[in-house]
Amino acid sequence: MAKLYFIETNLYRGSIKSGSVFVERSTMEMDLKSTVTDILEGQVTDINAIYCADLEAKTFTDATKEVAQAVLDRLDQEPSRDVLDFLEEGLGCATVARVCREMEFA
Repeated sequence: MAKLYFIETNLYRGSIKSGSVFVERSTMEMDLKSTVTDILEGQVTDINAIYCADLEAKTFTDATKEVAQAVLDRLDQEPSRDVLDFLEEGLGCATVARVCREMEFA
């Protein structure tokens, strides 16, 4: 596994945002496909950013847009509010609205 995806989400104390944390996941479930599946299935919500550690290239980069595009590409039903929020943050509202209209979700 050459790339690992780290998901950063908001941390709350009650209803007050108090910071952010990385979601604890097995390294076997940190590939792109598993990351996209976790987002689509609602296993991860309130995402701030997603980072990719490329072990071969020895880089650590913001992969939020890449993962958002992969989520959008796999979308086959109307997305939950959390998924929609993530897509809008990663790709922009206009892009997501256009795709949802094309797929007849909106």
